[in-house]
Amino acid sequence: MYFNRIQAKMAAKMSMKQTRPSYLMVMVIYLLLTTGVNYLLTSIMGNDIAEQLILYIRQGYDPVEVMRYLLEQNREQMLLFSVVQFVQSIYLTLTGFGLTSYTLRVARNENPGHSHLLDGFLKAGRVLWMNVLIGIFTAGWYLVIFVPIIVAVFMIDQSGFAIDILVGLMFVGLFVFIAVILRYILADYFLLDDPGCTARKAIRRSKAAMKGHRWEYVMLILSFFGWALLIGLLSAVMATSWPPLGTIVSAVASLWYTPYMMVSKANFYDYVSGTLLGERTSGDYAGPTYDYHASDGPEPF
Repeated sequence: MYFNRIQAKMAAKMSMKQTRPSYLMVMVIYLLLTTGVNYLLTSIMGNDIAEQLILYIRQGYDPVEVMRYLLEQNREQMLLFSVVQFVQSIYLTLTGFGLTSYTLRVARNENPGHSHLLDGFLKAGRVLWMNVLIGIFTAGWYLVIFVPIIVAVFMIDQSGFAIDILVGLMFVGLFVFIAVILRYILADYFLLDDPGCTARKAIRRSKAAMKGHRWEYVMLILSFFGWALLIGLLSAVMATSWPPLGTIVSAVASLWYTPYMMVSKANFYDYVSGTLLGERTSGDYAGPTYDYHASDGPEPF
């Protein structure tokens, strides 16, 4: 058995097309809740310090000295800015969880509404604690993998051969690091699916579910790279004529691109969670009528 990436993405598009209310309307609301709120806060807080920093640097002043000077002169403003940024990061984490909830329900053809975008606030404690734990585990693995390599850079002979070995070790370390953090990628979904699930249990279930499926997930995400590149290039071209136009193009494209990718990811979750639990036979997965269990081997990329 294998995850049929092509059919999962076809199922995602069909689920998006059939869902009511329209996913476009819900995504507009999500955009207002995230990008809109961020723009509003930026407008209120202003960016005087950033403008002053750029001005001083252009005049030839040392960036470190300029930053120290600005921090001393604008201590209260910087403190307020830091608090706002911290609160905003919490808010974005919870709204991001809500988007995951919404797209999972779209994948399962439950016709969810915009209210599900706020699902993260209903279990805010567990969502935030889970993200804190994942952050701690990720930082721990980063230190375990890369600190020895960084120490080796300063200890070994700086010859060409030694540098080649270190570069190779860095690539290996990066590969191992990505493989490790991919284990946590489905924790949100397990927290969503089980009302009694704790943050730690969601992480453990995600780690168990991703065993043997990390490469399938990587291929699924990479399959969206072409769309991301096209949107990025189009936004850059539009921005050359009028900068805000590039932002508008990117925002409009995200109304379709973001749910398409996340609903496909929800289909992936339903596949691996069903495999993990020994449940859901052919036809019971997210998506209208698609069978993710096939016997004729994987389709070509």
